[in-house]
Amino acid sequence: MNIVHDFQLDVVEKMPRADIITAAMLNSCFMDVYVPDRIQEIEAMEEEERENTISSAYEHSLGRGHNAAAIMPIVFAAAVPRMETLRIARQPRGFDILQTSTRRVDHGNWLGVYEPDLIKKSPEAHQIFKNAVAKSSEYYDAVVKLARNKKERLFLRQYAMQGTPLYMMTGISFVASPRAIWQFVTEGLADDMPSVSRDVSLRMKYKARQVEGYEEFFYDWRSNWASLSHLPTGSDFLGRPNPNLEMLLNTKNGQAVLRGDKPAQVLGYEDPFGLTSEEAWRLLHEFPGTLESITLEFLTETSIANHHDMFKQRELRSSVEPLRQSVNRRSFSIPNEVVETGKDNLLRETSDTLINAYHALVSLGIPEKDAQGILPHNLNLAVIYKTGLWNLAHVSADRCCRHARPDLERWWNSISEYMREEVPTAGALMYPKGKQFGYCPDQTPCERCFPKKEG
Repeated sequence: MNIVHDFQLDVVEKMPRADIITAAMLNSCFMDVYVPDRIQEIEAMEEEERENTISSAYEHSLGRGHNAAAIMPIVFAAAVPRMETLRIARQPRGFDILQTSTRRVDHGNWLGVYEPDLIKKSPEAHQIFKNAVAKSSEYYDAVVKLARNKKERLFLRQYAMQGTPLYMMTGISFVASPRAIWQFVTEGLADDMPSVSRDVSLRMKYKARQVEGYEEFFYDWRSNWASLSHLPTGSDFLGRPNPNLEMLLNTKNGQAVLRGDKPAQVLGYEDPFGLTSEEAWRLLHEFPGTLESITLEFLTETSIANHHDMFKQRELRSSVEPLRQSVNRRSFSIPNEVVETGKDNLLRETSDTLINAYHALVSLGIPEKDAQGILPHNLNLAVIYKTGLWNLAHVSADRCCRHARPDLERWWNSISEYMREEVPTAGALMYPKGKQFGYCPDQTPCERCFPKKEG
């Protein structure tokens, strides 16, 4: 497995006339104008007047913190550490991932593992990092080599990834709006972020400012920074840690979740309508938007790999325990699929090696946020999820389905069964898409779902 010391992030394309269209849409938010008419007006202006109009629209949006700037995106292609793709995936608005196939090139080789400069420059830290990556590579290769054909290889490498470090390089294509880029960069340049987040943010800032038509928007980053002073600090690639989770995990119910005695613990349920299960099911099919005003909040424990899959559901809001706390618990996910390969002990050894490497790097003076990149994907986290019932049904439609990764499906189905006992109205909506729709919308329906709809 290669250790690499650089990453790639490039602009692929931008929307045509992005600056004019964006300015017109921004104008529509504080002027009584019809957007198509405003586009024609701006296009007809003399060059100097047009530039002033566009600049004024951007300045107004930035100064007011206006979300209308979350339009007219730029398309990026990147090969960056997994930590940063996790940070991209958890952005609440303005980012849309186009492709995540990713972690390796088509023939299954590694893209590499990123090593930050501050680890590379210390011979002792570099050796610890190198040994940890070698152990991870040993586990990955041992699992993937069991595949007898391409289909099995694709399946097994999902579980081979469980023992890989978060500095693993990942290929990704994504769309980002100007405001989302600005917000992502501002967060990444904070003093308490990992060095790789600062490096990726600086690269994105530089690339975005080179795109024709976007110069004004990205002109004065220092003043933009002040406009975002309300953003929470202390974030990392998983989001903002929740210090209250430590107290919650020490309660009887919190300990039960960590021991695996139950898959989740309900923390809050708000239903202003007092719906029954039957009424909620009817609303799901007739007036689904109504269900968003009914919210469910619960505590669970899951792996970083599973939590990343949940990032894709942007309305599933989450907060996590501080990674330092989860590292000290040394709790790992060992999927049944790994046990069936006979490599479960090797995965445990690999996970322990990566955790020990983290502690060793910290003891050498490497900042915790930078040492976290050596942690494995199967490290378990305590997470609080909060969502409306419509989105809960949407999440469940995909995660309860057999097209989901098997261990992810089992985990979410266990939560679904628990909710049907604890909060029947919410649990009544947590079924795979086949049951929700009355047919399976996928091209290859599984035996659990209804037949594919004809026509």
